[in-house]
Amino acid sequence: MADSIATLGLSGLPLNDIMSKMRTVEEAPLQVLANRKAALDTRLSAYGVISGALTTFAGAARTVASAATFSGLSAVSSQPSALTASAAANGAGVAGRHAIEVQRLASTQTLSSTGQASRTTAIGTGSGDITFTFGNGERSTLALAPGEASLEGIRKAINASGGGLAATLINDGSANAPHVLSLATTHTGTAARIARIDVTGNPELAATLAYDETAGPPGAGLRERVAATDAGLTVNGIPITSGSNVVTDAIDGVTLTLQTTTAGPATLTVTADTAPALAAVEAFVSNYNNLASVLRNATRYDVQRQQGSALTGERVPREIQAAMREALSQPVAGARTTLAQLGIRTDTQTGTLLVDKDRLARAVRDDPAAVSSLFGGDGLGARVGKAISAFQGYAGRLNQAEAGVRQSAKAIDAQAETLRRRVEDTLEQMRRRFVQLERHMAAMNETSTYLTRQLDALAGSNRNNR
Repeated sequence: MADSIATLGLSGLPLNDIMSKMRTVEEAPLQVLANRKAALDTRLSAYGVISGALTTFAGAARTVASAATFSGLSAVSSQPSALTASAAANGAGVAGRHAIEVQRLASTQTLSSTGQASRTTAIGTGSGDITFTFGNGERSTLALAPGEASLEGIRKAINASGGGLAATLINDGSANAPHVLSLATTHTGTAARIARIDVTGNPELAATLAYDETAGPPGAGLRERVAATDAGLTVNGIPITSGSNVVTDAIDGVTLTLQTTTAGPATLTVTADTAPALAAVEAFVSNYNNLASVLRNATRYDVQRQQGSALTGERVPREIQAAMREALSQPVAGARTTLAQLGIRTDTQTGTLLVDKDRLARAVRDDPAAVSSLFGGDGLGARVGKAISAFQGYAGRLNQAEAGVRQSAKAIDAQAETLRRRVEDTLEQMRRRFVQLERHMAAMNETSTYLTRQLDALAGSNRNNR
C-alpha cells in the first residue's frame, strides 16, 4: 500500500490530492457516527450523575428514618479530669442526673522472679510447659520450644503468645544475679490476675517461675509486687465494682471512663442531644436539593440559544422528579404530618426545599418523637427509599435507560468499525486504479518521447540530404 502511494503523482496529475479528498468524502459518515456516539456518552454520563445523587439521597433517607437518630444523648461530668462519660447512640439511655463517686481505680498485677546471673543461659534442662491460671478460672499453657528456657526466651515466648501477659527483663544492678523477669497482666481487675503458675518438664525452671497466691510468701519462684485491683465507685449511693476503668453496664446507655478518684461525688448530667437529628434532617434536605439540581441541569432547555441539555426531553428524569415530589408531599399519620410543620417548605421557582432552621430546631428539641415518626416507620424516609428503588437496581427504570444507551453506543461502535473497513477497502481499490493509470501514463510518455526523438532525427537527415 505504501509503494502504491509512493508512485502516485509521477504523471503530473494531482492524484495524491484527489485521494485525500476522496478520503474526506468517504469518512464523512464516520464523523456523523462519532457525533452520535459523543451525544450518547454525554447522556450516559448524565444518567450516572443522577444515579449517584439518588444513592446519596437514599443514604440520607435511611439515616433520618432511623429511630436512633432522634434518641441521642449527651453525658457531661462535673469532674471531667476524674470521670468522663459518653451516651450510646442506640437510644438505650435515659436523660437524668447521677451522683458518681470514684473511690478506687482498677489496676493490673505485677509479678517478678528472683535474679539470674544470665539472661540468655537456659534454666534447667529441656524446655518445659508453663500453665497460667487466672483469677476467673481460665487457663493458658505456653509450651516452650527448645532453647527458650532462658529468661530472654521466656520473655519472647510470653509476649508472642498474646495471652493477656506482658514480660520484661529488668537489671537491678546487683553483682551476681542482676537479671529479673517482670511479668504483668495486660488487663485490669482481679479476674484477670495470675492466681497460679505451674511448670512441668523442667524442675529448675519450675523453681524459678512457680507461683501460687494461696501459698503465702515463696522462698523461690515468682513474687507478687503489685496486686491487681477492681475499680470501686458508687452511682447514686449504690456500690459498684468493675474489673475495668471503662464501665459500660452501671447506667443504661452510658459508658463511664474512670481517670482517677473523685473529690467527693461528681454530677453526671445526661440530656437529649439534638445535634445528630438536626444534622440528619438538614442532610436529607440538602441531598434532595442536590438531586433536584442535578435533574434540572440534565433536562433544561436554553430558549435563547435554542439548545437542550444531555437529557432534555427524556422521560426517566421527569419520572424521578415526580416520584420524589410525590413521596414528600403526601401527609404522614402522626403529630407532625408534613415537612411544613418542621419549617421546611418548597421553593416554587426552583423546586428545592427551604429550611427555617430555628423552627426546625424547636421541633426537634420539643418533640423529637413526633419528628422521628414523620421520617421513620412508614414515613418520608421509607417513601423516598421505595421510590428510589423503583429506579435503581437491575430492574430499575434508570438502570434500564442506561442499559439502552449503552446498547445504542455499542451498536454505533460496530457500525463505525464496519464503515471504517469499507472506507479502507474503497480507497485501496482507487489507489490500485490510480497506480495502473500512472503506469499507462508513464508508458505513453515514454512512447511520446521516443517518437519525438525519431521525428527530430528524420527531419535532420532530410535537411542534410539537401
